[in-house]
Amino acid sequence: MVFLETLVIDKAWRGRGVGTWALAQLLALNELREAKARYLWVWPTVYQPAWGMSEEEFEREKNRVIRFYRKEGFRRVGTSIFFCLAFDTQHVSRAIPMDEDAPSVSLPYRERKELEKALQAEITKGIVWM
Repeated sequence: MVFLETLVIDKAWRGRGVGTWALAQLLALNELREAKARYLWVWPTVYQPAWGMSEEEFEREKNRVIRFYRKEGFRRVGTSIFFCLAFDTQHVSRAIPMDEDAPSVSLPYRERKELEKALQAEITKGIVWM
């Protein structure tokens, strides 16, 4: 299992295929094949510098990020905040059409901030993800 912590594309380059290209480059890495990873997990959210935006702006940006990952084949894991891409192209999740994926689940703003802070602390310690 591999967790992609952050994929940030500068606003000027969005909508030009750069994110799709970057994701393809990641998936082609020898390290993934050597690790025999079966899934790529993401938490589609908005990059830290954008956290100062209004709740409405945050939701709009988060939904844009979710649409990107769904377009790339990621599907929601149950009703969690996480999405996953199975490397096996025959995996049952690959047959779920984008518009039939599980609906978005949104944590209340305060809880989301607390979760983001706790996850960032763990990432900083190097405990959770590489």
